Amino acid sequence: MPSKCPRTIRCVWWGKQILPKPVLTRSLSILSHLLVSDHHDGASQVKDFADQVPDPAYTWPFELDTFQKQAVVRMEQHESVFVAAHTSAGKTVVAEYAIALCQKHMTRCIYTSPIKALSNQKYRDFRDRFEDVGLLTGDVQIKPAAACLIMTTEILRSMLYRGADLIRDVEWVIFDEIHYINDSDRGVVWEEVIIMLPDHINIVMLSATVPNTFQFADWVGRTKKRQIHVISTAKRPVPLEHFLYTGNEVNATEHFYKIVNASKQFEELGYKKALESKKAKKSGKNSHRDNFGPKSRDKGWGHSDKQLYQTLVRVLKNKDLQPCVIFTFSKKRCEDNADAVRSLDLTSPEEKNLIQHFFRRSVNRLAGTDRDLPQVTRMRDLLQRGVGVHHGGLLPIMKEVVEMLFAQGLVKASVLFATETFAMGVNMPARCVVFDAVSKWDGQDKRSLMAGEYIQMAGRAGRRGLDQTGTVIIICKGDVPDRSVLHSMMLGKPTKLESRFRLTYNMILNLVRVEELRVEDMIRRSFGEITTQQNFGEREDELEETQGRLATLDSGEKKMPADFQEFYELTRLWSNESGQSRSLFLVWHARGRESIQGLKAFSLGRVVVVNSGSYRNALAIVLGWFDIHTGESIFQMLVLVEAQGKEQPAEPGDLLPLPLTILATPERDYCQSLAVELLNLAHKYNKVIALLCQHAATGIRQRQGKGGRLSDRSLGCVESELSHTYASGLPVVDIQKDLKIKELALVECNRDIHRLLEQLRNFPCTEHPNFVQLYAHYHERKTLEKQVQELEHKLSDANLRLLPEYEQRMHVLERLDYISSEQTVLLKGRVACEITTCDEVLATELVFGNHLNNLEPEEIVALLSALVFQERRVSAPTLTGRLEANVEVIKGVATRVAETQLACGMNTPVDEYLETLHFGLVEVVYEWACGMPFKQITGLTDVLEGSIVRCITRLDETCRDIRNAAHVVGDPRLFEKMQKASDLIKRDIVFAGSLYTA
Repeated sequence: MPSKCPRTIRCVWWGKQILPKPVLTRSLSILSHLLVSDHHDGASQVKDFADQVPDPAYTWPFELDTFQKQAVVRMEQHESVFVAAHTSAGKTVVAEYAIALCQKHMTRCIYTSPIKALSNQKYRDFRDRFEDVGLLTGDVQIKPAAACLIMTTEILRSMLYRGADLIRDVEWVIFDEIHYINDSDRGVVWEEVIIMLPDHINIVMLSATVPNTFQFADWVGRTKKRQIHVISTAKRPVPLEHFLYTGNEVNATEHFYKIVNASKQFEELGYKKALESKKAKKSGKNSHRDNFGPKSRDKGWGHSDKQLYQTLVRVLKNKDLQPCVIFTFSKKRCEDNADAVRSLDLTSPEEKNLIQHFFRRSVNRLAGTDRDLPQVTRMRDLLQRGVGVHHGGLLPIMKEVVEMLFAQGLVKASVLFATETFAMGVNMPARCVVFDAVSKWDGQDKRSLMAGEYIQMAGRAGRRGLDQTGTVIIICKGDVPDRSVLHSMMLGKPTKLESRFRLTYNMILNLVRVEELRVEDMIRRSFGEITTQQNFGEREDELEETQGRLATLDSGEKKMPADFQEFYELTRLWSNESGQSRSLFLVWHARGRESIQGLKAFSLGRVVVVNSGSYRNALAIVLGWFDIHTGESIFQMLVLVEAQGKEQPAEPGDLLPLPLTILATPERDYCQSLAVELLNLAHKYNKVIALLCQHAATGIRQRQGKGGRLSDRSLGCVESELSHTYASGLPVVDIQKDLKIKELALVECNRDIHRLLEQLRNFPCTEHPNFVQLYAHYHERKTLEKQVQELEHKLSDANLRLLPEYEQRMHVLERLDYISSEQTVLLKGRVACEITTCDEVLATELVFGNHLNNLEPEEIVALLSALVFQERRVSAPTLTGRLEANVEVIKGVATRVAETQLACGMNTPVDEYLETLHFGLVEVVYEWACGMPFKQITGLTDVLEGSIVRCITRLDETCRDIRNAAHVVGDPRLFEKMQKASDLIKRDIVFAGSLYTA
């Protein structure tokens, strides 16, 4: 074991005194042109590692992998890193080196994890390696001034909002499991913390493999104004092999079909054999009776789950595929599956003794009655047989017993039934991983596992240094999953890191209160606004350039005829209506192009205007049209051009929003053949020269559509006719009268166009000798002014996606007297800043409405459980009359809050808001606060023991929040009641200390 790092009190910054820096002070500039991230492939060797790191802050008794060396080199240069690697690849080495650097430099390091259980585990791991390690979670504080502090991300966020002094001494912050930013409820916390971290702090981010590491690092780099080095490795320390288990043969060892090998290749033969196995079962072609017993009612499955798992576990043991983790997406099914194999005995007498000794030593920490809880005795019996269970419904101490027994290898031939949460963070690699199913209920629908979810769980298979490969097995209870589902799940890209940033009242009030960082700036810097950040500098440059061009233009208003500006505005209206008409016509033509009207609209010889490529406002005639494979129409045109064999150059009026009839007639007397899409036809005119065009079309076809001057005599006639038509005026087609189109929207739009054209013909300004040049100059100025306006909008707060919701929430806070009209935080707002564990507005309304002071502490804490308990489908509690009455009081307060939100423009219905309150544990918490033993309160509800403990421990944090709020208000009576409520619930197994911190 390497020696522990010494710790002294004096803080230095690479040999210099650290100067205090404000936590929330920020420069609003965003570095958009700076390279903020680069990429290092974990396969690239590090040359002369020993020379680059001659005096390492920490050493290990093994050779570092390449990606670990790359990270160490960057960290020695005081540069931030984002390390993405598979489960068990060794990312913790990078975290340990950051801690060692801080202790070498005598600064402070903060390690954050997404869940309390992982924080506890890391505390134990780091405490064994380093001196002066502390732990801060919601209910535990161990050495809060230590050099290395382990905490949940929420605790760090709270420190940043409060401006905690210890942040000033921090050199490194480690974000473990950073891919948890994808969590819909808590992902916003990571974004808040990254945005608010002082710029002098270096960052280590550890993540499972994700496809957009560079994009995320780019966001962090721009936010923190520093370079982030992306270090990733696709190499898995122990390669995985994936199998399907069908259970259709008498010989259980032949039930496995490999479908993905260790080289990540999909094996079609194995997949086909699995299909054939299932097909044989369904058709009854098996010549032997199933060894699983009578058929069950499960679709496509000829045996009960009990027999299935008994046989499977025996086979896994015979194949030396234990320890094994079986992932099940239901707490109840975890328990049922464990019961199915409790008759098996997988442990030796020696292992039984070890398990019994460890279990007894662990539960001796509990009170006498708690040691005999049904869950405790059941878990003891299961573990002694080599069977474990791990899910959120377990008592925390039972989960820790299971984790430690399996992680320490005390049970070598074992099976663990676990839910998905076991795959995150807990260090327990297994020989084999089994999936009970590959679909799950995600709260809205039942869906197949995503690649990231599957890989996170499957990655637990394969123990580094022990196994050549890890084995992953999917049980096919029904039909074999579709090939595309399996391929996407096993070989597809993991889930991208995505922003879950959302606004909360607590965030808004804290930012308004400290005044160092605007809410708008928080929104702008969120990961969801990454595109805005990336384009910010370019848009600033574009704005400056456009403003410069605009400044050089003379307004020209003195030279304008009196009616010119009115004329210009009408031409803009005409241009907009023409564009709308084209859009509507495209829709109509797609439906009715084979109709008589459709054919007539583009009949042979129809005169039109073309805008395609370098052709602008070019007069043309239709020679024919045809459909391509995409369903779009392509038209063959003869286009009037200026010179033989050349594309038409732009005339001064060609790019202007002017009707062709207003422009002067240019010198154009040649034609070219051109294929044009329908969307490039600007206008249609009520002029058809069909007879001439029949000859022209024949000439075109004879020359196979080649462009240029055609010598055919009839073509010359077409050119003359077009030139004459252009010079003599063009009547715009009336789609209702001329084409018999009856589409109401199209007819009305066409009517407006005709009306505008009639108005434009009567303006004297068109007779001005320099009319086109004058119009072009004015149009350029207006175009530049519009561009400036649009760029300023994109660079302003008004362009932020969440700005409307922010304004709505501010209206709510002002109406409820949390802030003043000058956006100063008032007393209610200061109280709401103290509430971090539940709905801050509802809790504050309960405090200021004096709804808690009239209750006993036992009643207060019971009713507050509705704000923290999260499960919906639970048995109805039996409540006292006072509790029932106050349940209605809370619902009434919540209804007023919801109605205020609706009145301020927010779209959460009252019923939906009320559904966030869950009163299912009010009776349980009340009886617990009154002193009822835990064994008895579990009989009052169908909620699992672990969920009860989680609710009550979180309630203790809520009691602390309300107590702090009472202090802010100056209400000693409420302060004392909340303190007593906390004391009443803080007892016995609910607050038993973690085994990791013992």
